[in-house]
Amino acid sequence: MKQYQLFIISIYPFFFSLSPYIQRVYGIDKELTTMLFLLPFMIHGLSLKKEFFKILKENKYYFILSIYTLLGLLWTEELFRGMYLVYNMIVAPFIAMSLIRTRNGLKVWRNFSWSVLLLSLLLHSDLLKVFFNYYEVQRFAYYYGDISLNPNSFGLWLNLSLAYFITIGIKLYQNKNLSNFRLLILIMNITLTVYFMVITVSRSTMIAGIVAVFLLIIISKSKLVIVLTSFLVSFTLLCVLITLNMDGSNQGGFIIDRFSTLDLNGREDIWGIVFNTSFESPDKFLFGVGTGGAEKEIGSAHSEGTVRISDDGTARTSTHNVYLLFLLQGGVVGIFIYLMFLINLFKLTLTRIKSTFMHIGILYLITTFAIMSLTGNLIYNPIYPFLIAIALALLTKKDNTKTYDTECFQKMFI
Repeated sequence: MKQYQLFIISIYPFFFSLSPYIQRVYGIDKELTTMLFLLPFMIHGLSLKKEFFKILKENKYYFILSIYTLLGLLWTEELFRGMYLVYNMIVAPFIAMSLIRTRNGLKVWRNFSWSVLLLSLLLHSDLLKVFFNYYEVQRFAYYYGDISLNPNSFGLWLNLSLAYFITIGIKLYQNKNLSNFRLLILIMNITLTVYFMVITVSRSTMIAGIVAVFLLIIISKSKLVIVLTSFLVSFTLLCVLITLNMDGSNQGGFIIDRFSTLDLNGREDIWGIVFNTSFESPDKFLFGVGTGGAEKEIGSAHSEGTVRISDDGTARTSTHNVYLLFLLQGGVVGIFIYLMFLINLFKLTLTRIKSTFMHIGILYLITTFAIMSLTGNLIYNPIYPFLIAIALALLTKKDNTKTYDTECFQKMFI
């Protein structure tokens, strides 16, 4: 099971980037394939009673949210879309249970981070165009064709990777195991990751990352964290600025123009529809339109912007906001439970941040996810189950935390 976990997370970013190609050649639906890929985690997790009660004890609101989301299928008009969302949520704690049993949480996080960095390098160099037919829409990680990516979703992947590289650097330094070679690799990885974050021109990605870094510095009482994080961020931004100035194209100007324009690209109209729909009737206000039904509900009232017409002629529009997604599909009950789950995650992170530097990365991860959720529908992101699972696994008390930390941090690159 341990090798399966590492293999799946290593190919996950590549698989979902190539989902249009896979669907065209093999006729496999992306959502269905996701379910099949994650099914072994479900099967393995069903036998882990001890780990189940550990996670349940400390993350009651996530289980309540999952059950409530499952019940939302009873009154939804979008059953399959709702089932995919429910599966995405329910499978996360099962993955977490498996990660706790195999002591594999940080290795999975490591493999994903390196995989995203490698994918970014291949995309930026256009090497994948030798094998696949796709084109870029002005911004990095905005692709159509055999490769399909969204820069905002990809920005979440990059933030998850950055959180790992910063965390591992701090931990290795603390353990006096940060050799010159490892320091060079870490600086290179962090520099490249932030550079790719910048050229996605995703404002939510950059704002979330910056806020998370400053929050990390403010909360941490360790001079090591403050000095090392500040140095790495300053050095990285310097490298990015130098790179942009050396760019002969107009990419640098486009990036500056977009970051200086803080418009919402019509999202405010969509959010207005969400509020209006939620207040249409007492049942929608309390319990929403049902799990998975938010996009159809908005699409029927939203004639402009990012409306997608499916094969059956149904118009759908993303909420571009996780909080409003839970409000519209689950009512005030759904959004309340979701907010309590996030607050509990922050509480667990802050109460344990003093015991291990590992939780600094988790704080960065949760903060970026919470902020990016304001402008993106990240709950449908294919990496969501692993993102939540990593947080749940690393924040759950273990019988031998010291041994766990040592084992996970000893092997950084293998």
